[in-house]
Amino acid sequence: AGNVGIGTSSPATPFHAKRDNDNQLTATIENNGSATTGRHVLKLISSGTGSGTKLLELQSAGGSTTRLEVLADGRGLSQFTAKAWMRYDQDHNIVRDSHNVSSVTDHSLGVFTMNFSNNMGNNHYCVQGSGHYGGSTNDMGIIQWTDQSDLTTSSAKFYFMSQINNGTSGALYDAEEAMILIFGD
Repeated sequence: AGNVGIGTSSPATPFHAKRDNDNQLTATIENNGSATTGRHVLKLISSGTGSGTKLLELQSAGGSTTRLEVLADGRGLSQFTAKAWMRYDQDHNIVRDSHNVSSVTDHSLGVFTMNFSNNMGNNHYCVQGSGHYGGSTNDMGIIQWTDQSDLTTSSAKFYFMSQINNGTSGALYDAEEAMILIFGD
């Protein structure tokens, strides 16, 4: 009961499959044992590092629809994973944390553009945003876009408005914390 290798004469793990050309490697892996903390049920290693290199692709029965792709750059692509997100301090023009964001362009007071590292599949994605002005104010912040032209495949332009100290009208302000989350193709 040693290691089993397919495409390799010296398997390094209990099941080691290796393909040295560009053909697909298809395998069925079944684990009927009890999982032990810290052990992998499945571990994939790829020498590819490009943003489009697929480590894993899960398809529906019959292989007609891709449900999830895991790429070498760490992105998981599906309809149920966020395509991009960021936490941004427009006051100091600092991206605190992000995923799939290459940069942010600060246009003017309360107006900024989130630039994507990897383009969206189209400009019909779903955006959710929140933010606040900060300081010692009691504000209600709104992140919005003016029309569909603000949402492109390579970037999204946003406007941060706030009603300061329970005011009755809003105005553009630089958000101390703006948080944006995007789902789509």
